[in-house]
Amino acid sequence: MKNVKRIELVVDSHHVDRVVGVLLAAGVNGYTVLRNASGWGDRGDRHPDGITGAFENCLILCACDEAKAEKLGELLAPVLKKYGGVGLVSDARWMMR
Repeated sequence: MKNVKRIELVVDSHHVDRVVGVLLAAGVNGYTVLRNASGWGDRGDRHPDGITGAFENCLILCACDEAKAEKLGELLAPVLKKYGGVGLVSDARWMMR
């Protein structure tokens, strides 16, 4: 197994492409987007309305080495500050093939 940083990002569905662009700019070469995330936070109750996606959040999950995680943090901080969202970084172990 390999030590990695697990990155979890919750962002408004309208900003997923922007955040994915930041992931790629930081050198992250893989990610998963889970749509229709709902919950409660500083923007209140967020539930997808099913028609327009106006209140839909997405969870973006990826894993990378520590250097890329640091770079991602630097690039992503202004995006999260401007558009909102939550970012978490934790230690994980990658199960190698």
